[in-house]
Amino acid sequence: MIRLVHVIKDNKFINSTYEVFNSLSRTDLICKYVFITQDRQYTFKNLKEIVSSIDVLHESEFLDYLNQNSINAIMLHGLNLVDTLPYINNSIKIFWFAWGYDIYSYPSHNPFIPLKLYKPLTKRYSRDTFLNQLRILHGKFDTLCKYKKIKRAISRIDYFSGIIPDEYMLMKKNHYFKAKEVVFNYFSIDDVSYDDINQPYCGGNAIQVGNSANPTNNHIDLYKSISKLNLDNTKVYSFLSYSGPQFYINNVEKYGEKFFGSNFVAITDFLSYSEYTKIVQECSVVVMGHIRQQAMGSIYTSIWLGCKVFLYEDSIAYKYLKRLGFLIFTIEKDLTKKGIERTLSNAEKLYNRKKYLEYHSKEKHFENLNKIIDLIDNVTS
Repeated sequence: MIRLVHVIKDNKFINSTYEVFNSLSRTDLICKYVFITQDRQYTFKNLKEIVSSIDVLHESEFLDYLNQNSINAIMLHGLNLVDTLPYINNSIKIFWFAWGYDIYSYPSHNPFIPLKLYKPLTKRYSRDTFLNQLRILHGKFDTLCKYKKIKRAISRIDYFSGIIPDEYMLMKKNHYFKAKEVVFNYFSIDDVSYDDINQPYCGGNAIQVGNSANPTNNHIDLYKSISKLNLDNTKVYSFLSYSGPQFYINNVEKYGEKFFGSNFVAITDFLSYSEYTKIVQECSVVVMGHIRQQAMGSIYTSIWLGCKVFLYEDSIAYKYLKRLGFLIFTIEKDLTKKGIERTLSNAEKLYNRKKYLEYHSKEKHFENLNKIIDLIDNVTS
């Protein structure tokens, strides 16, 4: 019997993961869900529907929890339990499913995958308050002091999956990283399958810039580049409802209005997936300015809907998608007036959609998940 514990964050993606695991027709699998916090009265913001299935623990209680529940595998959804991982019995297999922040921004003083995340204008206008800068310096000092402990924790992890496979090779540059590679996908039981191949494509001529209010979107640099193209009466949408500080959101709105006037639309309310896709369907072009792996769900949605996607040449996502054969375009060379006005043909949209299904259909994701469950069964039996 596989007794698996998911160590989760209070994040919307966990809801669909919970549904996916519940949908597995496996009688050999028992799943538990644990949220680590120092606040016993923690109020969940994004997991209200599954809160009754979550055990809320302090990290110091986790080892006893493993014994009491005869756990033989752990799935870390985002890096967690750094203080505890080295003390977990080697018979219990540990899987780390990295989200992005935990490999590109952690440890704060020396990230596992170091990248220059910010373009010049964004770097200038995303400078935080003096107090928050002190907090950042404190975080860097804290991880510097804990660096040996962090390396020990990482060396204890048995299996690793990034959001994209390239992240495994980048993590291997850390000599203390010893995990083997698996492929885990965050997806929904309602995700697209081969039966959905004939769904309608996007039909508008608007432009989407970025996917969140995080400064790693490099919004302001993108706005300046697009504004030089003289695209009259073209709406520019930016989703700013989460993942960014208010002072940065204010700057993004200020410069969006400066460059595009009334054609700029900042969306600051959180939208349902259907509301989000309705807006994306108004766009023929999607421009994402992340250097690290980020916004992959938004990028895949755009590809599926037939949008023309532009990414920075040095971005992790561009290199990955280009290698797989997707029709993807660069901000540096292809983001021109002609490049925007020349939308994808129906044949090109269908090509990208078939390529998407090859790697990210619901069927493929379930196949990858069952491989992981079978692996746990083999190594723990």
